[in-house]
Amino acid sequence: MMAQQQQMQRQMAVLSQQATVTRPPPPPRPAPTDLQLTARVSERMSGAELQLIIRHQTVAVQMNDVVGDDFYHHFWMMKGGQSKASTQPLASQPAVVSTERKPNEQIGQSLGAATVASRTPMASVRAPKPLIVLQDEQPQEGDEGAEPSAPQTTAGPTAEEPLTAALATSEPSTPLAAERWQIRQQIDVARHTLIELRVHASSAAVMTPEGQQLRHSLLQRLFHGVHVNGEAGGGGPRISTALLHTAKGQKLLADLMPLWPAPFTYTVLQAFADSLAICPSHPSAHISSFSKSMAAAPKLLPLEQVLTLLRTLTEHGAAVLKQALLRPELTALLLGLLCHQHVSQQPELAEFYVLLLPLGCTCEPIWTLLHAVLPSVTAGHRALLREATGLLQTTPAMNDVCRRQMQQFTEQLNQAA
Repeated sequence: MMAQQQQMQRQMAVLSQQATVTRPPPPPRPAPTDLQLTARVSERMSGAELQLIIRHQTVAVQMNDVVGDDFYHHFWMMKGGQSKASTQPLASQPAVVSTERKPNEQIGQSLGAATVASRTPMASVRAPKPLIVLQDEQPQEGDEGAEPSAPQTTAGPTAEEPLTAALATSEPSTPLAAERWQIRQQIDVARHTLIELRVHASSAAVMTPEGQQLRHSLLQRLFHGVHVNGEAGGGGPRISTALLHTAKGQKLLADLMPLWPAPFTYTVLQAFADSLAICPSHPSAHISSFSKSMAAAPKLLPLEQVLTLLRTLTEHGAAVLKQALLRPELTALLLGLLCHQHVSQQPELAEFYVLLLPLGCTCEPIWTLLHAVLPSVTAGHRALLREATGLLQTTPAMNDVCRRQMQQFTEQLNQAA
């Protein structure tokens, strides 16, 4: 009996050794492609299981409608908003580690037991300190111990009185009735209308006849909204001058001009040309989008309106034009007018060059403008420029920088011929 058991054990050992030698190793399990295998978390769930649960939980928050599901981001993009965090790194401040031990009096007790250390005392709430004292109050008859007020003297005006009088004359008595507040309100109303127009343009209803009618009405509302008091002045529509020469107004007009038709855009250009005499020579900030709109708008205008703008600029005279050429908006407008394809053979162009080129003796932006105009001029326009620059060759009053730029322009003009 014992011999049979030993024989069976030897046979089982031989079979197990053969199975381990002949059996191929199992193929590796393919890892799921959409799951990220991480280390086991705690003792019960693996990283793959956690990823699977997270994936099932996020299925319920998928976005199908941009306006309905991501309302704030959609309207932020409609307003043209850009986050500064993507372009400018956040300034990190060093951490302040203090080992000073605070006394118990400064820490304070719990909220339920007593007042917090930062809470305003009751005495200051009941009897606040007067911030503005308009005049000295006279003591009443019944007040005991009141000191008699000093007699009022009729001395001359102090240094603060002229400033107070100037502010009283410049600022109206009605609150928020100053011009700067009216401009801000005008821009705010136009911005809300522009947001409404952009939201309407992103919907499918814009292609319907009712949608097109609503779009035209919104454009009309924007056009009348940038006028003074919301309506056109006498003698034709005039854009608010403050919008044309402030940074916020130029940003608004830069967004509106590509949307408007040519008659509306011509109104903006004509108002800018009329206001050159009162505009500041050095703007507070250069709005590049407004300059691009000013340069692109004249190319879509008919020839009669382009010639009208050239006559308006010529009527201002040399002094006003030289001062206004320091502004990049006027340089952009002149670039669009001089590059018009049908303006080369017109007498208004020759009259404008007669006024413009003598200013090139001391004004450097003129030659920068002519260098930009040169690649798009025709043969007749090139001959007109060659004749006008030939008259300046013998001018002794030209400075060295302008003479050097004129020589470079003349060489490029002759090479283009």
